[in-house]
Amino acid sequence: MLDESEFEQMLIELMFGHDAMERGQPEAEAYRSALDIYEEFTGLRETNIRALYHHRIAMYGPPCERCGKPLRTPAARFCAACWHPVREPGQKFVDRVSPRVWITFHAMQGRKRGA
Repeated sequence: MLDESEFEQMLIELMFGHDAMERGQPEAEAYRSALDIYEEFTGLRETNIRALYHHRIAMYGPPCERCGKPLRTPAARFCAACWHPVREPGQKFVDRVSPRVWITFHAMQGRKRGA
């Protein structure tokens, strides 16, 4: 993942790559410098140019309090991985039952009634 200054440097190279593609240069050659910069920053070699746009820390929220995975957006209301609700700053946190539990519970109640 790239912080804002790293992403900005890579974005400039992506823009140069786009211009080179418009001039007829093959995609692999046009975007080589952007891929090299990404590898320099992260230590990982990416081959999909379009994936570079999604490796920006600012696109994601903070880590989930329960599972530690990043929230999908900074404005997320719950964690998409574990469904843990995100509390607002200053809000008292009440641990609620996961929506998955309620869905499962209601599905089981329906089976019991139908049996």
